[in-house]
Amino acid sequence: MNHPRIRLALKWSGWCYVGYHVLLGVVFLVGFFLDTRPGSWLELSALSELFLVLLLYPVLLPAFAGCGGLHDRCESVLGHSAQTTVFVLTAVWAATGIHTLIRSSRGPKGK
Repeated sequence: MNHPRIRLALKWSGWCYVGYHVLLGVVFLVGFFLDTRPGSWLELSALSELFLVLLLYPVLLPAFAGCGGLHDRCESVLGHSAQTTVFVLTAVWAATGIHTLIRSSRGPKGK
């Protein structure tokens, strides 16, 4: 992918995913602190659950929102195929975001 327009589109897409993930992470983080009792924030089980939610939910949420909600009440074959398609596309988008972050942390080429 040496075409400058493709690289620019992937770069912008990656930064859009990073923004989406951070925004959704902040929403989940605020919800975590509002919904848990004070003092349980430092328990290992609560922190590990929070870590998994912040890491995985932004990738899983669009697929589950498309059919059946977060409790996977989707019962049709078409719904499951839509979930799978949206999940794969979101995972590719997440990979683009991770790639963008890694490339930006290295600094400009030639240094």
